[in-house]
Amino acid sequence: MKSITLQAIPNQEIIVTLDDARYNIKLKSASGFMTYGIERGGIVIIENGTRIVSGLPLFPYRYMESGNFILDAPDGSEADYNQFEVTQFLRYASQEEIESVR
Repeated sequence: MKSITLQAIPNQEIIVTLDDARYNIKLKSASGFMTYGIERGGIVIIENGTRIVSGLPLFPYRYMESGNFILDAPDGSEADYNQFEVTQFLRYASQEEIESVR
């Protein structure tokens, strides 16, 4: 798994290339919870405004995957930008890593 660096700010955009795919991830604070949207290769995969649930894959279905992300937070706590890079971390697992645990 790879760690994707987050900033402890309420709204941010991360552009990263992983496994030959370019991802554009938008994170936003929304009245006490965090939302996200993801583009891969310029194609919207997850619409902006989808709620982040820590511990669950950001791509909820296998057909969306070519790797996947998860917000690693202690005890399944609510996503909180104040805790990014303190107790909460964005992780990426390649398709090969995902298949090895399925």
